Amino acid sequence: MKAPSPKVLILHPDLNLLGGIESYYRKMDAYFTIDPGHLVIGKRPGEAGRMVMVQRLLGDYWQFFRRLKRDQYDLVLLNPSLSRKAIIREGFFLRLARLRGKKTVVFFRGWEQDFAAELAGRRRWLFDRLFKDADAFIVLAEAFRRTLREWGCSQPIHREVTVAEDQLMDRLDFPGTLEARLNDSVWRIIFPSRILKSKGVYELVDAYALVKAQHPNLELLILGDGEEMSALQNYAARQRIDGIRFTGHVDGEVKHRLFRSAHLLCFPTRHEEGMPNTLVEAMAFGLPVVTRLAGGIGDFFREGEHGFATDATDPQVFAGLIEKLYLDRELYRRIAINNFEYASTHFRASQAA
Repeated sequence: MKAPSPKVLILHPDLNLLGGIESYYRKMDAYFTIDPGHLVIGKRPGEAGRMVMVQRLLGDYWQFFRRLKRDQYDLVLLNPSLSRKAIIREGFFLRLARLRGKKTVVFFRGWEQDFAAELAGRRRWLFDRLFKDADAFIVLAEAFRRTLREWGCSQPIHREVTVAEDQLMDRLDFPGTLEARLNDSVWRIIFPSRILKSKGVYELVDAYALVKAQHPNLELLILGDGEEMSALQNYAARQRIDGIRFTGHVDGEVKHRLFRSAHLLCFPTRHEEGMPNTLVEAMAFGLPVVTRLAGGIGDFFREGEHGFATDATDPQVFAGLIEKLYLDRELYRRIAINNFEYASTHFRASQAA
């Protein structure tokens, strides 16, 4: 007789917020082979003020404890970043789960290297006290797995990828889309991410301006919102850089249409990435990629096969790589096909579920 499936409770932020964790679970929900429970934790839309934050955090702990007692879950899946802000907050959820005798899996979604260095040294006790007895870990980069092993974690450590929706790739007429791109009189660079300094948005705009000066038919699509939106718009206006379209947050078919019309992803991020959704989505549309090596990108990314990756932050470096793809249409075609095929094979939500 087949054993019953375990009851799983997933802790995650409000799925109406923008971010990698939220996007991941929106895509995955249709493909789970079990029916997990969900508990929203963390900042809510419109939340402001320290007292509101403290009250909400205490309420999150209370609701979590009640759900464990009431619904008899077997396993709790946590989704923290390895960061100063998250480690203690999420660690208490793990401690409450262990207090109730539940198995725990920790899926590290982001990884702050400076903080990881602290945990490797004088603050190791903090990680050991809060997370060392988790039943398993999930990480988004092989380097993160090696670090956990170096910290003495002997439990299973699984490496995962972020995902794209199956139907996105299944419904895309990729051959037709690719030919339309190659015949388009306008060449569009896309940046679909939060507008933060750490995402390299100023380097992006400067690189675009350098290439635009030589090739006037370029456009830049910046999809998303973020704390740097107004400042970036003002910067582009002061520098008199034209051809930039700020769409704000877009989703669904509007976002898909913009991806289909784009030619290349430029992602000069300095952010403490896990495995960027931005890159996975771009490859699912068959877009060549120009990026910095961050998080789990280096585990699969092949130079010249998926695009170009660099450790540089100089806009001139990014401009040169963009121009290389713009000028060499056969190279562009080959990389576009590689990326669509790779994403179709490796980045499906149904496979990750």
